[in-house]
Amino acid sequence: MRLRRLVESLEYSELSQMKTGKGRLHSFVSGLLLSSAILEEIRQVTRVNVYVSWGQILNEKGELSKEIDIMIYFRRKPLYEWKNIGYAIISKQDVLSIFEVKRNFQSYLSHEKECEQLSKFAKKIFLIIYHNPNTIDGMKRRNVEV
Repeated sequence: MRLRRLVESLEYSELSQMKTGKGRLHSFVSGLLLSSAILEEIRQVTRVNVYVSWGQILNEKGELSKEIDIMIYFRRKPLYEWKNIGYAIISKQDVLSIFEVKRNFQSYLSHEKECEQLSKFAKKIFLIIYHNPNTIDGMKRRNVEV
């Protein structure tokens, strides 16, 4: 992976937890920065007939998944696609694997049930957790004054 872009995204993720006089990055934006950096790196190594994006999956029962950080699927026309933001809704039959990206363990634990529900939409589910104990959240857990 090209570490420079990934490290920059991780730094933005950490910045999002810092309180400043100017506010903080919205948690959605922070997560999007991190997952999009990983998404771009995965795109660099995928085959021609495979596509990588973020979006949602429609299963055989007509159920629509929650937003998925990274989807890897066969390069067919998605059911719906918003190319300007790289977002797609795809059929479950086209899914190869999905990735959920979380900023810390607490974030995963608070969404654990949602993550378990993803098995209705994909057979291969990966979880990426970026945990840095030096972030604001990590310091709070260790009772460090912030």
